[in-house]
Amino acid sequence: MEICSWFTKNLSGRVKLMPLQTFKKFMLFWAVCFLGVGLFFIFYPHQTIRLLNFIAPFGPFSGFILPHFDYFWLALAGSMMMTVSYLCYEVYKNPLNSTALRGVLIAKGASSLFFVASALRAHQTIYLLGTTIDGLIFLAILLAYQNLKKDRPPLSRE
Repeated sequence: MEICSWFTKNLSGRVKLMPLQTFKKFMLFWAVCFLGVGLFFIFYPHQTIRLLNFIAPFGPFSGFILPHFDYFWLALAGSMMMTVSYLCYEVYKNPLNSTALRGVLIAKGASSLFFVASALRAHQTIYLLGTTIDGLIFLAILLAYQNLKKDRPPLSRE
């Protein structure tokens, strides 16, 4: 019985752990996603705001993010996404690089909390769209790492 795309239960009901190669591909997937989204934020700031405002009514989100010409925050978000992309790529190359993985988790966890704070401050639930997306990414990466198959090679001190 499948419970997620990367976790499956065997006949005895125990969760099978994720093989190393699957985890590496999972992290490469996120590296590419974060790079693409970061570049989109930087090169298409108007469309980023329009897309978020278009998506919001399809969920339980209310309010709109006002388009403006101060793209300072979108540039910061784009550069953060590229940094997270690089960290995911480093975890792809070396899944034992827990420092890079913690960087990804800190970035996604912090952005989730900041989106909650923005929703409370602005009294607009549209910001919870960011919490939903980044929170789910945070949980997916955390659970995938925790369920990484334990038959990894020993740590090397290079």
